[in-house]
Amino acid sequence: MTGRAVAAELPGLVAQAVRLAWRTDRCAMLAVAAGQAVAAAATAVALLATAAVLTQLLVDWPWRVSADAAWPAISVMLMALAVRYTAASAARMAAARIGPRCVTEASYAVVAGANTLELSAMVWPGGPARYRGRAAAC
Repeated sequence: MTGRAVAAELPGLVAQAVRLAWRTDRCAMLAVAAGQAVAAAATAVALLATAAVLTQLLVDWPWRVSADAAWPAISVMLMALAVRYTAASAARMAAARIGPRCVTEASYAVVAGANTLELSAMVWPGGPARYRGRAAAC
């Protein structure tokens, strides 16, 4: 399988995984999305604050004056990082709650599909044409 083929299939697989997770636990899925969005916004604020801190510290002033001028930006940066890590950990906790449930749901779907295939082969000897290829692949 080429990289181009993988890249072509990836959006469909991601959409299928999101649908499965949404069907499994909507509240946890919303928590993951909200946590990731808050973490992304807090990361942007932290990066902007870091640029402000570096601007204050690298100016050609005495170190005490530049350090005093950087304190507001340092406090904003620290608060943004605290929010970022808290939101990211909440998203990870919600994702950890979804994971095992999705695996169970997918396993049930595979078993149900296999049972349907076997039952249809018993009901119709020779099976319909659409099942013949699947039975040979199993």
